[in-house]
Formats: sequence, C-alpha cells, structure tokens
Amino acid sequence: MSNEVTRAPKGMVLLPLLCTLPLAAQASDQDTSDSTANVEVIQVTGMRQAYRGNVQEKDMPQAVVKIDNDTIEAAGITNLMDTLDLVSGVSRQNDFGGLWDMFAIRGFAGTRTHHLAI
Repeated sequence: MSNEVTRAPKGMVLLPLLCTLPLAAQASDQDTSDSTANVEVIQVTGMRQAYRGNVQEKDMPQAVVKIDNDTIEAAGITNLMDTLDLVSGVSRQNDFGGLWDMFAIRGFAGTRTHHLAI
C-alpha cells in the first residue's frame, strides 16, 4: 500500500461549479419574465371597519361587559376593584399592600408607569 496522496489540479475542482452558473442565470431570467407577465394590479381606495360608529354589540369583534347598578348593590360592592372582579378579562395585580389598585386587562399588565391609581 502506498501512503501517497494525489491531488487534482486546482482548475479541475472549479470546473463543475463554473459549468452550472449559466444554467442558474438562465433559470432566474425565465422566472422573472413569467411572474411579471401575470401580475394583476389591485388599488385600494378606502377603508371601513364595522366596529366604529353606531354598531350593534353583537357585531363588535370584542367582548362587551355591562354591570348595572342592581348587580353592584346586590354584591355589596363599594369600590372599583371589587366591580372589576365581575368582569372577564380583567385580573388584579400586586397592589403593594393596598398602596395602589392595579389590574391587567386581557393580559396587558400595568407597570409602575402605566397603572391606574384609584
């Protein structure tokens, strides 16, 4: 057995790569011409959202919760935080020992700069 390593000339390694470059360039030119020939132009001239203005509550994309005075009186509620306990999507946060009344609405939590002090 021989421990001799034979190496191919430097040009022989690059030759197969260089042969494929014209094919890649030709394929990209055909793709560009085909895609620009079948483009349909759509122009948007306005915008409408159903939930702006006078809209029935059933047509609104978000939940609407109404708590009337009878419900508040029946539950014996005397402050806003207790009232918000009746609303789905609102949860209490750390109030720092009663210093602040803080809550999160639908997962958006209040911070020390964005809180509601009641």
